[in-house]
Amino acid sequence: MPRRGLIVKHGLFRLRLPLGRSLRSPGRFLLDAGHPQPNPTGRKMIMKYVMRAIRAIVGPILLFLDAVFAPKAVERDADAQRRVDTAVQTLKLYQFKACPFCVRVRRQMKRLALPIETRDVKRNEKWREELLTEGGSPKVPCLRITEDSGERWLYESKEIDAYLNSRFAVGAGA
Repeated sequence: MPRRGLIVKHGLFRLRLPLGRSLRSPGRFLLDAGHPQPNPTGRKMIMKYVMRAIRAIVGPILLFLDAVFAPKAVERDADAQRRVDTAVQTLKLYQFKACPFCVRVRRQMKRLALPIETRDVKRNEKWREELLTEGGSPKVPCLRITEDSGERWLYESKEIDAYLNSRFAVGAGA
């Protein structure tokens, strides 16, 4: 007579629970050795590679569309643009090239004619470490603002856009 019950698998282990019993925490298993099973993180690995494939396809398309439909920059007189150029020397944008939120911030920089230094943390380990150790989080986009009172790190694209607009929009005074 075959045994009846629920078989719970995890890694190399499995557990047969008699019918009528349940697990309180489905993420935790009581295990016995000896029954090889597929890697439980296999689904995560598949999703990781699927997301990489999507990024590999969508990223270049996003960059192409950004280049084709680039926003028009505001025009300032030469003296005002010099003041803006001097003011943005204290700003650094940590970003990924094909990140849609980073593209949003870079488009805002183009609109406002801001020559802010961009640092691609995906391609430069030094900048990634700097972002993590000094900024506290590896998220992008991140705008590093160096002021007399110290440094600030803005992490949300909407917050960065609002900051750039409030400080550098025509009529806001730089």
